[in-house]
Amino acid sequence: MTAERKYWVRTEHGRVWGPFTVTALERLRGQLTEKCEASIDGREWLPGLDFPELRELLAPARKIERGSAPPSQVAPRISKAMAEAFGLERTPVVAPQQEPAAPDPAPPPPAPAPRPAPVPEAPALELAESGDLESTSPVRLYGLAALTSANGVLQVEPEKGGALRIAFRRGTPEHLASDDPEQSLPRFLQGRGVLPAEKAAAAEEFARKSGQDVVAVLFQMQLLPPADAHRLLGEHALSLLDRALHALRGTFRFVKDVPPPPGSSPLGSRWSLLSEAVRKLDVPILKARLGKRLPMPVVRSGGLGVGKPEELALNAQEARLYAAVDGTHTGEELLKAHDPSMAIRVLYLLTELGHLAFSDLSQEQPGPAHASTAPEGPPPASVAQEPP
Repeated sequence: MTAERKYWVRTEHGRVWGPFTVTALERLRGQLTEKCEASIDGREWLPGLDFPELRELLAPARKIERGSAPPSQVAPRISKAMAEAFGLERTPVVAPQQEPAAPDPAPPPPAPAPRPAPVPEAPALELAESGDLESTSPVRLYGLAALTSANGVLQVEPEKGGALRIAFRRGTPEHLASDDPEQSLPRFLQGRGVLPAEKAAAAEEFARKSGQDVVAVLFQMQLLPPADAHRLLGEHALSLLDRALHALRGTFRFVKDVPPPPGSSPLGSRWSLLSEAVRKLDVPILKARLGKRLPMPVVRSGGLGVGKPEELALNAQEARLYAAVDGTHTGEELLKAHDPSMAIRVLYLLTELGHLAFSDLSQEQPGPAHASTAPEGPPPASVAQEPP
């Protein structure tokens, strides 16, 4: 049995749908006009009306009106309900200006204008109270918190190591903490050569016994240089953010309306912090996570992702890769055409946020969808795309 031909359709605004069969494209009726272009390979484009099988789909829904004759030439039609309600016969009433004569048979009622088929809506963009990190990655959780200007604490519990907590105020991280002793502030300062090992241990022990915050203890013991305190505290917080985004297995929990600790302040631009943290993710882990999807074409979401790409402060190389995504190149081809380490991180970031997706050509349901990000790869979805 011959497979049904599939088409790419590009609107006059640059949004691309496909590749879909004519049957699948029926669901986009009303969003396509005679100005659309079409392609059977995603590379060579022709006016959509050059494809006879697409002409009916490309009729603009807003311009389709019910055809009717002038009121003076058509007899009023009475519905069954009206006839029963008013005790009338369901026979045409002859217009007064017409001569009484045997009229021609009443013309059939005009066919109703085709109504645009509904297009699937994007999933609700909200931060869940709890879940599995294999289904919703820390990158996407962070993005949802930033998008919704969330207030509260996101706790990430990886399979190994202690829990990490990110305190958000209006979608911006202001404080990070870890239950892992190896990630404590004194150990961090020790690793930076700011604090000797014995003094780091002494500060931790005093904080544990007194129940005080370790930062206050470091200041009391004069172990944290005041001139460098703000910088060192910020660097420690960012190191914990990097670790939280590395946690691809485990669970998470979000507690709303929990304020950051007193004295906390924004660590930076919410979206720039995310991009910078993803640039530090381990490439082998990301390749394993995207592995089975990389041979698929990469397509755009048509503006249905979390946040806006321009907010992510992509550098020149990253922006060039994003601009190269036109639905005709696979993930593997993009890795070969650009720096592989940079490309895999950008693909991971933008697919987790829903700006890009790997398109399975066997799928015929148009419309964007964000799936889970388990290492074996989620069921890919076909999505719309538009130029940067």
